[in-house]
Amino acid sequence: MTAPTTNRPPERTVVEERPVGSRWRTLLAIAVVAAVVVGGGWWVSRPTTYGGSDAVTTVSLPGAAVAPVVGDPAPDFTATTTTGESITLASLRGRPVWLTFGASWCAPCRVEAPDIQAAHAASTHGVQVVAVYLGEDAPTIQAFADALGLTYPHIPDPDRTLAAAWGVNGIPVHWFLDADGVVRATRVGIVGPEQIETVLGSLA
Repeated sequence: MTAPTTNRPPERTVVEERPVGSRWRTLLAIAVVAAVVVGGGWWVSRPTTYGGSDAVTTVSLPGAAVAPVVGDPAPDFTATTTTGESITLASLRGRPVWLTFGASWCAPCRVEAPDIQAAHAASTHGVQVVAVYLGEDAPTIQAFADALGLTYPHIPDPDRTLAAAWGVNGIPVHWFLDADGVVRATRVGIVGPEQIETVLGSLA
């Protein structure tokens, strides 16, 4: 005998739809995880040796002067910091000075900034750090300094005249002056903790 057939409607698969808000939360979580992974990768792969072409951002300053070299008296200047204070290089005589030129948009400058801040905060060898920023205004620089917790003086150089007077052709670049205002060392590119300790120790 043939079994009787039953006319039953085909079974339907029920698909549960997620609320729109839930999908957005999932996408946001994925984005956050991706950002952490990328940031962690940058931290692991950041430079641990210093110098080299990847540690310098080239800048072009038409009419730039010849850069001061070791043994030269440092060219004096008067400038206004991001907090409105007037500063002259001559007024800092009597203590070592670390003059650095950079910019908030310069990746190598961002890499070395925490190490510069650490030396400043520790008052390593009594040095006074002064940072000059090429092509940027005070609010931009101060926002950058606040974000990184940088507390040494920051000087805007929006038209790059100060950088040109010092013969800057790549950033970051550093001049280390003794208490008499004489250049005792220069460095082009990222500086790290060991270099900082060695150079500042030589100024004492």
